[in-house]
Amino acid sequence: MDLKVVLYLPMLVSASGFVEIENAVPRDPVNGFYGEAAILPCTFPLESFRDLSGTTITWQRELAVVHSFYYSQDQLDRQNVQYVNRTTLFIHEIERGNASLRLNSLTLQDSGEYTCYISTHSGSKKKSVLLSVTALYSEPRLQFFMLKTEVSVLVTSEGGFPFPTVQWLIENSEVTMWNETEMRQDTNTGMIFVSSRINLTDLTNSSLTFVLHNHHTGQHIRREIQLYSGKY
Repeated sequence: MDLKVVLYLPMLVSASGFVEIENAVPRDPVNGFYGEAAILPCTFPLESFRDLSGTTITWQRELAVVHSFYYSQDQLDRQNVQYVNRTTLFIHEIERGNASLRLNSLTLQDSGEYTCYISTHSGSKKKSVLLSVTALYSEPRLQFFMLKTEVSVLVTSEGGFPFPTVQWLIENSEVTMWNETEMRQDTNTGMIFVSSRINLTDLTNSSLTFVLHNHHTGQHIRREIQLYSGKY
């Protein structure tokens, strides 16, 4: 038996007629954005429910207790400090079979697998949920640097996750190989800073396009820059 169940749900084994209702494995992940809230779904059959006093709900991430509920109320003495004041059950929905957890103020470190353990008078259920936290990149900042024989175009964007792809186009023809792109990750927050520079010569009346794409979030930033003879 998984040590997580033994440590935090000792009352499960004391129920008469103890049977396991369901043991579900994670499927599609729950997607959440940095700083916002995500709901980790978990339900149990209504026929297994009698009253809140006989219902135990524990959410864990590995051995860390995320949220506990028993004796008809939240029990947070063993809650991991990472989740203090950030978790909520839908108390009035429990009697309808809803043991889902709301996790607020998401950070990138919250990404991972969470397990919901439920015990009722009729048995138990275990369900795992994958949470994937991402972040949107900021509006690109554009800078020009005039050199003797060329113009340097620098675009920066920050605060996103995970790593994006960067593309440059001139008149819809890809010139990404001309650019110098640097991506740095903040060691504390995990956020990524993107800096991409392209140097241009002998270009007049041209259309330059910068593209940043993050396929995990679906964020697609496309900015066109018009280049004219004699000025930029």
